[in-house]
Amino acid sequence: MKDTHSMTMQDVLEMMKCIREFFTVVRLESGYDTMDSEETYCEIEYLKEDIFFVKAKRIEIDGKPYVIKIKQEVDEKILQALLESDQIPERLAYYNEKIYHDSLTGAYNRRFFQEKMISVSKNTGIAMIDLDNFKAYNDTYGHHAGDLVLQTTVMTIKSVIRRDDILIRYGGDEFLLLMPGMQSQVFHQKLLQIHQFIYQSEVPEYGKMHVSTSIGGVIAQGEEIEQAVERADKLMYAAKSQKSCVVTDVDEEVL
Repeated sequence: MKDTHSMTMQDVLEMMKCIREFFTVVRLESGYDTMDSEETYCEIEYLKEDIFFVKAKRIEIDGKPYVIKIKQEVDEKILQALLESDQIPERLAYYNEKIYHDSLTGAYNRRFFQEKMISVSKNTGIAMIDLDNFKAYNDTYGHHAGDLVLQTTVMTIKSVIRRDDILIRYGGDEFLLLMPGMQSQVFHQKLLQIHQFIYQSEVPEYGKMHVSTSIGGVIAQGEEIEQAVERADKLMYAAKSQKSCVVTDVDEEVL
């Protein structure tokens, strides 16, 4: 890819037109969020049965930050040759770790959910966890306090879940938790424990602050993952309407 630092939009569009003659996908994204301080990164993407090699580079267009990505479909022989290189596997693992984790909390990010969570097995517990009145922490104590609340919440949840469970920062103050192989009653009790432990946790520098949450949880029944998440989200809003509680699909009054 051409080494560019500051270009005009017209220059970039012309360059992308040329690149498209050789690569499957060429995409331009605003901002550097997915790359942090790195100038370039490479990764392997899997889309159903297709395999893609992706390379991205930071550039400036008219003084504003952008990332240009090229994506090329590869067959298994080419992929094997890439993976036999001494450096590529380590760099791919490094970049995959960075792009799929939230830099503030260390939880998985929304991109991980969108690109890696293709399906979910039956009997997986799915919970949507929302911090009550989170905006008030930022407005009252400042954004530093809000950051500490988010970090404390994630550390607390991770302390009571299993190694194979998946915690995703789904939105600003909203987390998605996936727990495979759960029974309804056990899952309900685990969410109650998480709810209690978060409230009892101590936020650094703000010892008197208590964080309350509203949690909705369901057990996946073999449907698409988006449908299960939507069901959990609805129960989270049911919990929020009752103020700081846990509602799951074993609660007959909300079924």
